[in-house]
Formats: sequence, structure tokens, C-alpha cells
Amino acid sequence: MVTHAFFKSLLFLAAGSVMHALSGELDMRRMGGLRRYLPRTYPAFLIGALAIAGVPFLSGFFSKDAILAAAYAGGHRVLWAAGLLGAVLTAFYMFRLVFLVFHGRERLTPEARAHLRESPPSMTWPLLILSGLAAAAGWIGLPSFLGPRADLLGRFLAPVVPPAHAAHGGPAAEVPLILAAVAAAGLGIGLAWLMYSLRPGLPGILAARLPWLHKVLLRKYGVDELYDAVLVRPLIGSAEFIHRRFDLAVIDGAVNGAGAAAGLAGRWAAALQSGRITDYALGFLLGAIVFLGLIIL
Repeated sequence: MVTHAFFKSLLFLAAGSVMHALSGELDMRRMGGLRRYLPRTYPAFLIGALAIAGVPFLSGFFSKDAILAAAYAGGHRVLWAAGLLGAVLTAFYMFRLVFLVFHGRERLTPEARAHLRESPPSMTWPLLILSGLAAAAGWIGLPSFLGPRADLLGRFLAPVVPPAHAAHGGPAAEVPLILAAVAAAGLGIGLAWLMYSLRPGLPGILAARLPWLHKVLLRKYGVDELYDAVLVRPLIGSAEFIHRRFDLAVIDGAVNGAGAAAGLAGRWAAALQSGRITDYALGFLLGAIVFLGLIIL
């Protein structure tokens, strides 16, 4: 979680820097070749991508090793395999992003090209600081087989949290797991390089050959549609119902009714203001008679 905080916040802020440089553009298909225009954002994003992919000696490498090794040592081989597959996919989609946004030919819209510039220091200095943390934070949690004092964070949290690097049988047991995690990262990065840098036409070929799979991936497994059907539309429908039945009928009705009543009372009171002194004297006399009558009775 500590390493994740650094490289994930770095990636979010670096993505924001890219969007700022392109005047809010979000579609990666309309980017490309930005590394020459964003000399501070690009290396920061690259460090974040390498870290989250689990490339050796960056922060994500140590934390990913701790998670996968703990799952394997605990006998959760299915979870370990799922985590390893997740490592491949993470490296793939992050470097798909790197190659599409920062490498290759420019695909910018004229508006984005006209406003393209590096972000100001107020945005890039945090990227520089987080880049250092994303690169080095993993060294506070080295594998325990390197020595009893290697895992500084684990020893600090030991009174309340079991060490992430539990005893896995020493280097002979953990080194193969580390190599598997590194291979997963390399496989993902290599596939992204092949499909989006070396042979950029390959994704289109695969999409044409596997249209059903391309449609599923393009629609993000239908998660957005499911979210819209289960949450968004029911919430909007209930809000519109409350607006019609309660907001307009009750709240607006009460406010409008109070205003109408005040206007009616004002018109009645205005009818008493005739401007003739004899009417006011008659009203005073009638009031005095009523008051005296009440006293006598």
C-alpha cells in the first residue's frame, strides 16, 4: 500500500499533466509523440509505469513480490496465478498507454496541437518528488531472505501486522517466484511494445479476426452499461420522481402558496386605504364602538 500510494498518485498527476498540456484531451487515439514536447512529464510517467509494472528495483517490484510470494507460501496457488496474470495485464496496459501517448506518430487535433506545452513547475515539481519516491520506496521492504533486518517496514509493523515477507524457505524458494514476477512484467511490456510500437497495425488485424473479443474489450466487459442500468438510471429516475411529486408539488407549492396568501392579504389591506379622511374617521369610530361594547359586556 505504501508503494502503491507513490506510483499510483504519480501516474494520476502525470496523466493530469498530459491532459493539461492537450487542453483537456482524453482520447489516447488522438495523442502520440508527446515525449519530445513534455520533457518533464514523460520521464515521470515512465517511472510510474515501470514501477506499477513491477520492473526490478523500483518500488512496485518489491511490493508485488511480497504479495505474490505471500500468496504462494500460504498455499493459495490459484490466487498466485491470478496475481501473476494481473501482473502481465498491468504491464501490458500501462505500456500500451506509454507507447500510444508518448511514442509513435502524432495524432493530435489542431486545437490540441496549438495549445501543446509542458505543464508549469507547480505541476511538474510534485511529479519529480513522487518519481523519486516511486523509484526508491520499495527499499524499505526488502525480501526477508536478504537478512533479518532487510524488511524495515515489516519490522516496524510487526506488532500489529504480520510481516509481508513471511518465511518462504529462503532464496531457493523465493527467487523463482521473483523471477516469475519479473517475467510477467517483461511479457506484458514486450507485448505492448510489439503491438503498439513495433507493429502498430497488429491490434487492428486482431480486432478484425476476433470481432467479438474486440467488442467485449472495447465495451469494457459491459461494466459501464451495467453500472448505468443498476445505479445511474434508477437514481436519476427516483430523483425525477421526487422532483415532480415532492419538490414541485410540496416545497414549491408551499412557497408559492405563501406568496399568494401574502399577496391576497396585501390586496385586502390595500382596499382599506381609500385615501379619504372621512372613511378613516368612520373606521376609527366603529373600532371605538366595538372596543367600548366589549368593555361593557
